[in-house]
Amino acid sequence: MISKIKIKKIENSIFSEAKKMLRRFTGAEQKKGFTLVELVVALGIFSMALGITSQTFVAGIKLQRKFLASTESLNEISYLMEYMARSIRMAYKDMTPVCLSAAKLNYEATYGGEGVKFMKKNSQCQEFYLDGETLYESKNNGAEINALTSPKVKVVAFNVGPSTSWDQNDEEQPRVTLFLEVEAKDGTRVKMQTTVSQRNKDTRK
Repeated sequence: MISKIKIKKIENSIFSEAKKMLRRFTGAEQKKGFTLVELVVALGIFSMALGITSQTFVAGIKLQRKFLASTESLNEISYLMEYMARSIRMAYKDMTPVCLSAAKLNYEATYGGEGVKFMKKNSQCQEFYLDGETLYESKNNGAEINALTSPKVKVVAFNVGPSTSWDQNDEEQPRVTLFLEVEAKDGTRVKMQTTVSQRNKDTRK
């Protein structure tokens, strides 16, 4: 790949030669005009200069598009992680159980570790899970399902864990670690990870 400095030097050299030939053509240096050969050479030089400039311009546009796609993906994944973390933080221990598979659990891994289920206030069940290349949210045991990621990005990975603090067999406050990786249409990938602790005090009951 030609560096920007080399491109600038080539452009300066080309334009310098073109100016000299143009002065000859207009009679600034000599009274005689261009020969056919000189005219063809001048056109060739201008074509080269235009080609180099166009390549630089196109490369700049491609870089800008990639940067915008990366920024858009980062904004989407940042909002999504914040939304999930806020919901997970407000979870309650499922005593009966109402939402989870066993009593006295705070969270439960689903979809082979690519999902997490928990109980919110007023015994409302909520779940985040990966299905294909899209991240979904399920409420009230599947009565309401919404896609959380847009068609502009595909989810490469979504992992939840560890589950060591999610039951009654420890003295730790329940916490959930979320890892999310998405890919934009241009192939740009963005990764993000966060750990959330349950807001409500976890006590043995």
